[in-house]
Parts: sequence; C-alpha cells; structure tokens
Amino acid sequence: MNIAILAWGSLIWDKRELRISSEWNHDGVKLPIEFSRISKDGRLTLVIDEKFGTLVDTYWAISDSSDLEESIENLRQREGTIKERIGFLDLKNERKRTLLSESFIDKIEHWASERNVSAVIWTDLSSNFKEKQGVDYSIANAISYLKSLEGEVKEKADKYIKESPKQTMTNLKMKLNNASA
Repeated sequence: MNIAILAWGSLIWDKRELRISSEWNHDGVKLPIEFSRISKDGRLTLVIDEKFGTLVDTYWAISDSSDLEESIENLRQREGTIKERIGFLDLKNERKRTLLSESFIDKIEHWASERNVSAVIWTDLSSNFKEKQGVDYSIANAISYLKSLEGEVKEKADKYIKESPKQTMTNLKMKLNNASA
C-alpha cells in the first residue's frame, strides 16, 4: 500500500519521529488552510478550515510504512493528538475518517488517484479559535490575539508563522507580511 501524508505546516520543517520514505513534494491537493487553531502552548497553528481557510497547495510525502494503521499511529504520535484526529482516505478499501466535507474528500481522492496512491492521511484538526477566545475567527481577531501574547509564548507563535512554508500563504500570513513590509 502506497500511503501519502499531507502536510502544510510544521511537519515540513520539523518532522521529528515522522517516518517518510520520500522528500516533501510541493504539489499536494489544494485545501483551505489557516492559522485558526490555538495550540496548547498558545501558538496559532495551521489547520484545515473550510470557513476561513485559503486554498493552498499542500505538501505530501510517502510514509515509510505500507500499513495504514501503522502510518496513522506514526502521524498521531508526531502530532500529539488522538487517533480520531488523524484523517484518512483509504481508496483501496473505500474507507475514510475526516471532518472534511465530501467536496474536499472528492478532491483528495482525485489527487490520490492521479498519483497512484492507495491511501492518504493528514492531521484532521479544526479551528478552536471561538472556543478559546469567545469570538469568531477573523484576521483582525487573530492579529489582536497575536498582539496579546508575551514572552516565550509570543516568540513561539511568531516563529511558527515565520517558519510556515512559503506556499502556505494564508490570508493571515499575507496580512502579516504586508504589515511588516
């Protein structure tokens, strides 16, 4: 089984224990991505966000395992999340688990078929901005949140945004880049 791992954030520059057998490719499926999740350490992190995300080409690499459950577990460990937050599409056995709408599942399936990939896995976390901040996610609210951070939390948050891949150009990243230019 040929298993592709989709990525758009820190997996690219900090794979840690993630086991891949290829380099990161730049032509992954287009997904709506935004810095709309507040992580445990206070950073705004990139997630698939069908409401506020910008369509960007994701990255992808081949897992070094041909076993879907093993690949899911490896990604789960790297991401420090629960198994249910690792999305997958198993084309061979027609199974899936995801928060994504059918239209994006169809895009992933089409993309995977074009690359002769039998399964695709990804981190399937959603925005928690409103839950954590009490207001809807917006660029203005995200910038206000970032401005409220201090010390080490601010440094980590700034570093995460700065190190995010160039092609992961979300609305928030564009606004921040324009503000610093």
